[in-house]
Amino acid sequence: MYVGREHQYVREAVAMLRENTTVEWHIVSAGFGLLHEEDKIPSYECGLSDTESVRFRAKQAGFDVEDMTSEEVIQVVGREMNIPQKLSQTLSQDYDLLFVVLREPYLRTVADALAEIPRNTTAIAFAPTGSEQLIGECALIPATETERQRLETTWTELRGKQLYTLALNSTDKALCKIQNDSSVARNLISNPPR
Repeated sequence: MYVGREHQYVREAVAMLRENTTVEWHIVSAGFGLLHEEDKIPSYECGLSDTESVRFRAKQAGFDVEDMTSEEVIQVVGREMNIPQKLSQTLSQDYDLLFVVLREPYLRTVADALAEIPRNTTAIAFAPTGSEQLIGECALIPATETERQRLETTWTELRGKQLYTLALNSTDKALCKIQNDSSVARNLISNPPR
């Protein structure tokens, strides 16, 4: 269903990480909520970037959106779809590492869950600078213009390419180091081993 290049980078990163460890991959869907990578869904047309469409969905769910900001409406729609609740439930399974690769509107739908990451989980978000209020307990790997140029990619692919670069340069030993010190992840992306 998801064919964008960012998604493909994440898919390739997951495959590489699986060479060193067990990986579960979940997808935040504007149409179906929190999905596991193997969930089958029909083709659909909706997203969280179209403000009017999101407002319409919130109205259909019974919310008065007139005095709400676009950001608040996205969060309401995410909660109505149980996205943060399902993610919190998923994270309660005691993961060692969590990598979050989401565009800003999708980060809004999971912000509640990211604010309450279990203590023993090291969480890293590949997200734009300025989204710190949305990533809760995650360490930020900023998606910046400098990073975009360095990785020779587009804005829509950047976060996926960052995770891909991390996976490409990670060993099981590096993943253990990331778990103990999230800054190791940034170093693997910025200064990959030769």
